[in-house]
Amino acid sequence: MNNAIEYSSFIKNELTANPNLLEDLSKFDFFDSAKILLNQIRENNCEYDLESFKTLLRNLRRKIFIYIALRDLNGDKDLFWVMQTISDFADFCINLAYHFAYKELTANHGKPLSDGENPQVQPLIIIGMGKLGGKELNVSSDIDLIFVYPENGETNGNSKGKRQIENQEFFSRLSKKIINILGEITGDGFVFRVDMRLRPNGDA
Repeated sequence: MNNAIEYSSFIKNELTANPNLLEDLSKFDFFDSAKILLNQIRENNCEYDLESFKTLLRNLRRKIFIYIALRDLNGDKDLFWVMQTISDFADFCINLAYHFAYKELTANHGKPLSDGENPQVQPLIIIGMGKLGGKELNVSSDIDLIFVYPENGETNGNSKGKRQIENQEFFSRLSKKIINILGEITGDGFVFRVDMRLRPNGDA
């Protein structure tokens, strides 16, 4: 603990501002919390609106980054564990943001379906590239993402069968919502900066 406080003014300031933080972190299990929240979103039992959901994710980020820093600076864990934990955290946050944004969009426009006589619900496929794909994220890493979907078509509309939109528009809105949830800088900071520029050309 003394090593962490000595080497990190961030940790020192957080512990000074939040005297009960160490006790909270000793009971903290991010992944259990994330699984519970993810199930709530999937089952439409999530009580958060968009802004409070953003705040929740940013507070989770602050807690887990302090937890990681404490374990790292005290020599309790090695670099591999740090990168693996941050990468797992990013995976969970992307998953949470996806399901939250998907729930909002489908409430307004219905689910995206393929064309044809037997339309199938189309998923958004999120591909993690770079350090995220290699499970090598560090505390300052952004996340490189590619969004794809299988087939064109249109949504089946809201509960009244209205407000249908093309799948391309649906998934474009969904991707932008995910990026906003994760990357927007609010009073609580951000979760992860999202980089959508394809390599090697950068701005392709």
